[in-house]
Amino acid sequence: RGIEHIVDMERLVRRLQQWDPDIIHFQWLVLPLVDRWFLPRLRKGSKLILTVHDSHPFHQTPSSIVQLWGFSAAVFSFDHIIVHTNFTREKLIKDMMIPEKRISVIPHGVLDYYLRLSDAYAGDQTDHVVTKEQIILFFGLIKPYKGVDVLIHAFSQLPKELLEESQLWIVGYPKMDVRPLQELAERLGVTNRIRWDLRFIPE
Repeated sequence: RGIEHIVDMERLVRRLQQWDPDIIHFQWLVLPLVDRWFLPRLRKGSKLILTVHDSHPFHQTPSSIVQLWGFSAAVFSFDHIIVHTNFTREKLIKDMMIPEKRISVIPHGVLDYYLRLSDAYAGDQTDHVVTKEQIILFFGLIKPYKGVDVLIHAFSQLPKELLEESQLWIVGYPKMDVRPLQELAERLGVTNRIRWDLRFIPE
């Protein structure tokens, strides 16, 4: 996939050089070690903007350690950086020594994609579950940075009468060992209130 990325970046650079845009906005750097060598070519005719979504690259859980190589050098190839929170802004200033004037904070907009998607599938009740209990849902890939452990702790702290009327559903494909999470639930006495559905769920 790394070789494929190099080929694709070369094609992208050539196409963008033909289009000659004023601004090129990157949402993320797929492979910074490779990307950093292509960015100067793009910067010759365009301003480069990068949105840094996370205060630590790839939430410190990259698919491969190689993804972390060259990140700092690649970031300095951009004319300006967008972050979503002041916390991330301060981290970049402190940890990467990026000048304040090169960073703008733009809060993340409302993600209504799944609301619109649910309207399209409103008639599909194949997996609908009927229950009188309140359901608290965690949904998505399970990774360390997502704080499922914090969620389990918080769930266990609900008032007893509310806890007895609630279920916590943890639904999604695990990209980590979930046994420590399940052991945590057992220690906190909420195992029977948690439903684990550890698989990839398509839209």
